[in-house]
Amino acid sequence: MRCPKCKAQIGVMNHEIIVETGIVECIRCIICGYYEPRIIQNVMHQRALDLRGATTLHMARC
Repeated sequence: MRCPKCKAQIGVMNHEIIVETGIVECIRCIICGYYEPRIIQNVMHQRALDLRGATTLHMARC
Protein backbone atom coordinates (compact mmCIF):
# COMPACT_ATOMS: atom_id res chain seq x y z
CA MET A 1 0.00 0.00 0.00
CA ARG A 2 1.22 3.51 -0.81
CA CYS A 3 0.34 6.89 0.62
CA PRO A 4 -1.60 8.96 -1.96
CA LYS A 5 0.16 12.15 -0.84
CA CYS A 6 3.86 11.31 -0.31
CA LYS A 7 3.99 7.86 -2.03
CA ALA A 8 5.61 6.25 1.04
CA GLN A 9 5.31 2.49 1.38
CA ILE A 10 6.38 2.29 5.03
CA GLY A 11 4.15 3.78 7.73
CA VAL A 12 0.82 3.57 5.86
CA MET A 13 -2.00 1.91 7.84
CA ASN A 14 -5.66 1.05 7.44
CA HIS A 15 -7.86 1.54 10.51
CA GLU A 16 -11.44 0.40 11.03
CA ILE A 17 -13.31 2.33 13.70
CA ILE A 18 -16.62 0.81 14.81
CA VAL A 19 -19.13 3.24 16.33
CA GLU A 20 -22.86 3.07 17.02
CA THR A 21 -23.78 4.63 13.68
CA GLY A 22 -21.59 2.39 11.53
CA ILE A 23 -18.04 1.61 10.51
CA VAL A 24 -15.46 4.14 9.38
CA GLU A 25 -12.39 2.92 7.50
CA CYS A 26 -9.40 5.26 7.46
CA ILE A 27 -6.09 5.40 5.62
CA ARG A 28 -3.34 7.01 7.70
CA CYS A 29 0.30 7.81 6.88
CA ILE A 30 2.62 8.40 9.82
CA ILE A 31 5.33 9.82 7.54
CA CYS A 32 3.47 12.87 6.17
CA GLY A 33 0.32 12.92 8.35
CA TYR A 34 -2.14 12.12 5.52
CA TYR A 35 -5.56 10.97 6.80
CA GLU A 36 -8.55 9.95 4.67
CA PRO A 37 -11.75 8.58 6.24
CA ARG A 38 -14.20 6.46 4.25
CA ILE A 39 -17.61 5.54 5.67
CA ILE A 40 -18.69 1.93 5.20
CA GLN A 41 -22.46 1.50 5.52
CA ASN A 42 -24.47 -1.66 6.24
CA VAL A 43 -21.35 -3.72 6.92
CA MET A 44 -21.45 -5.43 10.30
CA HIS A 45 -24.15 -2.93 11.30
CA GLN A 46 -25.55 -5.27 13.96
CA ARG A 47 -22.14 -5.54 15.62
CA ALA A 48 -21.88 -1.76 15.73
CA LEU A 49 -25.32 -1.51 17.33
CA ASP A 50 -24.40 -4.12 19.95
CA LEU A 51 -21.60 -1.89 21.21
CA ARG A 52 -24.22 0.66 22.41
CA GLY A 53 -22.09 3.72 21.88
CA ALA A 54 -18.73 2.26 22.84
CA THR A 55 -15.95 3.04 20.39
CA THR A 56 -13.59 0.25 19.45
CA LEU A 57 -10.42 0.95 17.53
CA HIS A 58 -8.51 -1.94 16.04
CA MET A 59 -5.88 -2.05 13.38
CA ALA A 60 -7.28 -4.35 10.75
CA ARG A 61 -4.66 -4.45 8.05
CA CYS A 62 -1.32 -2.98 8.99
